[in-house]
Amino acid sequence: MLINCAGFFPTQSFDEMTLADWNKVIGINLSGVFLMVKAMLPLMKGRGWGRIVNIGSGSMFEGVAEQAHYVAAKTGVLGFSRSLARVVGKEGITVNVIAPGLTLTPAVAKSMPPAMVEAQVKARAIQRDEKGEDLVGTVFFLASPDADFMSGQTLNVDGGKHML
Repeated sequence: MLINCAGFFPTQSFDEMTLADWNKVIGINLSGVFLMVKAMLPLMKGRGWGRIVNIGSGSMFEGVAEQAHYVAAKTGVLGFSRSLARVVGKEGITVNVIAPGLTLTPAVAKSMPPAMVEAQVKARAIQRDEKGEDLVGTVFFLASPDADFMSGQTLNVDGGKHML
């Protein structure tokens, strides 16, 4: 099983964003997924089984003004995952995306303004901070035999902020 969970999410206005800024965010959040899949796919194909879970972001459903590069990268993860699912399904490999909301990790707590975090909480049906632990059950489900016939899907785990 491969879980791609990179999350580099600087805030920056589009007007101030340089190509180097753009490439760094795309490189970590999207190209990193590609490189990990390229490295692991031969092992999965050799076994005739595999699970790839890519962590996207709820931001791909709404856009974020100060994170055009991050939203583009995470939306790219979604498109890449859907295309890859079509390529590797015949090999017994599934590819799915989890789209969490703003998850209160140490990096988020350090870099995001408290008002922004609070606004996310208030926008949810379940009005509390999202923690990494809130994603574990979904990852285990996608790794389990219960998800053997599920591929190319996006599971939204954000406390009810985006009801798709």
